Amino acid sequence: MSKIKARVIDRNRYSKKYPLVRAPKRLSYMGDSNLELEVITVSFVNQDTKDVNFEMQYADTNFRVLVSPRDTTDTDSAQVTLAVDDDYTDASKVRIISSAPFTGDVDVIVIRVT
Repeated sequence: MSKIKARVIDRNRYSKKYPLVRAPKRLSYMGDSNLELEVITVSFVNQDTKDVNFEMQYADTNFRVLVSPRDTTDTDSAQVTLAVDDDYTDASKVRIISSAPFTGDVDVIVIRVT
């Protein structure tokens, strides 16, 4: 589990104004490190493995990958378990494997703290 030394503040509550109706929260990331995020959508068509290429190659493999399936068909085909295959993951791509072949979209989020 990774940790970030940071705090999230609400910019609308940062000043000393107390209006009758509160403005919605406007959260800001306040941290010591840089946070790199990349969001990719990948389509599976009756497949159980898929390689995802990043937009730009990272310097090393010190990143985390989050995957989430989305069902885009009438059948309930996105009831699968997704995982990242570390053997085929490098600085330019990641391989996603599923528990069964399915048709649908997968949201891939890559997070790197530098």
